[in-house]
Amino acid sequence: MATPHISDKFATREINEEFAELCRRFPKIFGFVATLPLPNVEGSIEEFKYATEKLGALGVKVASNSDGVYLGDEQLDPIFNVLNEKISLVIIHPSPARELPRKNVVTGKVMALFEYPADTTRAVLNMLANRTLEKFPRLKIIVPHCGSFLPYMKQRADSMFKMLASMNLMDSVNFAADFEKLFFDTAGDPMPEQFDMLLKVTSLDKIIFGTDYPYVPAQVVLGRKKLFDAELARRGWTEKIYIDNARTLLGG
Repeated sequence: MATPHISDKFATREINEEFAELCRRFPKIFGFVATLPLPNVEGSIEEFKYATEKLGALGVKVASNSDGVYLGDEQLDPIFNVLNEKISLVIIHPSPARELPRKNVVTGKVMALFEYPADTTRAVLNMLANRTLEKFPRLKIIVPHCGSFLPYMKQRADSMFKMLASMNLMDSVNFAADFEKLFFDTAGDPMPEQFDMLLKVTSLDKIIFGTDYPYVPAQVVLGRKKLFDAELARRGWTEKIYIDNARTLLGG
């Protein structure tokens, strides 16, 4: 593993200070989750404590992989142990894999098309395989983009994990129980298909609103939200998705 550059710690501190200031200026509008200098273990623990105890961070946002170290890797366990003690909110966001087929392959050129949901899925499966949610049961982990590829992978991964465990190629895991602990946001294109796909693998109370702004332009976000608003209103789920689930998740 490459040694994280010392500037990573300074960059995350500056980011967290800036967001904290924004929240102080507009406390009724904004809250924030902290950035950590992953995969730097000591630096991440230090920054988490500072951001939550001094700046009022509500949790953390972590990349699917940091310098090639994926969520679920045991070397990150000391960080997750501290997060677990605080019953922390952990929001995942994708980062592209270190090696990709970029030349003449559209998915290697446009990360959002395939690589981002693929890396999110890879990270979550790694967490499930390595029993991260079992070891740290108090974490509240949010998977982005309507679960990425997990609605397809849930049944397949559960079956594969059982087969691999029977062959002594991995430890046995309680896949179904750990999967039920996950939360999911609606960033991406929830309508007309992804939202219903997500409901196949999780319950309504585990879904919260997300947008991907500013990576997705505001005009696009608002257009998608208009479609989503209409569908939620039709089903009578508007307050559930936009307000109630997030309030419960934050302990409010």
